Amino acid sequence: MGRSVYTLVAALAFTLSSGATSAAGDDARVTVFYPAGACETRRLEIEVFARATRTWKPHPAHPRIDADTCQPEDPGQLLNELRLRCIDPEGKRAPSDWIVGVDLARPADPGACKSG
Repeated sequence: MGRSVYTLVAALAFTLSSGATSAAGDDARVTVFYPAGACETRRLEIEVFARATRTWKPHPAHPRIDADTCQPEDPGQLLNELRLRCIDPEGKRAPSDWIVGVDLARPADPGACKSG
């Protein structure tokens, strides 16, 4: 029997700018809402493109997150240096295809970000 593959119907949605800074202290961050879409497990895997090695690496701050949450991101990586997919932590289903970039054209509801 083949393993089923998830699909994420919804793309990422940019929500709002934040005054927070990165660990380096000089990069502004934006808050990004990661919707579940068709991800039944509600667990997402996130990777960032490493320019120096030209490879994809697990996100250094949050490589796996719950869907329908918000995370701070570097605005310089939103369009083509950030990717995500739906995963099954139990390994019973194959992960979905990767989705690259944040959909800046589809703003999220400001109340979508759960307080943590």
